[in-house]
This record gives sequence, C-alpha cells and structure tokens, in this order.
Amino acid sequence: PLGRVEYLCRNYEVLHHDAEKSGTCKLSLKDACRATAAAPSYFPKQKIMIDGKLHYFEDGALLTSNPSKVAILEALKAFPGAVLGCLVSIGTGRLPIGG
Repeated sequence: PLGRVEYLCRNYEVLHHDAEKSGTCKLSLKDACRATAAAPSYFPKQKIMIDGKLHYFEDGALLTSNPSKVAILEALKAFPGAVLGCLVSIGTGRLPIGG
C-alpha cells in the first residue's frame, strides 16, 4: 500500500545473497525501535540515513501486524536445515480479564 515495503532491522549480517526482504544490520537499537514504532497517529515518519541514502520509516504494523512469520521465514533462509526450537514474540496485546 502506498509504496510501502517491509524492511528488516536485523542484528546480524545476511550471509545468503538471496534475502527475500531488504534490510540492514547498521541501525542502532534506538533507531530500529523508533522506525518500527512510528505509528502515524502518534509519531512522525522516522528519517534515517543508511549507507548514504535517506529512508523513511513508519510503524511496522502498517504492513505486518504480527512479524512472527517474517522472522521464521528469515531464520529458515539464513540457517537452512536448522530446527526452529522456539520463537519469542513480545507484543503489546492484553488478554481480557477472566479470559
């Protein structure tokens, strides 16, 4: 939608040359957090310079509200043949009281 594309803020270098998602491992934790949480209703787009090119970031939920599938596919591509032991997904949802 509106020219938006997924862009992964990684904490590792991609060793495989056919990464399905573009991204970088050159962001600080602060910039990565601001980029992925820039919800249009609350925060302006985040402008971040990466390798001499200006990128604009908005809330990741605009494209992928639960990024678990993206993380699993990225892990399987990066570590072929590995067995996925577990996935920790830290969200902001709540269970209803008594639910």
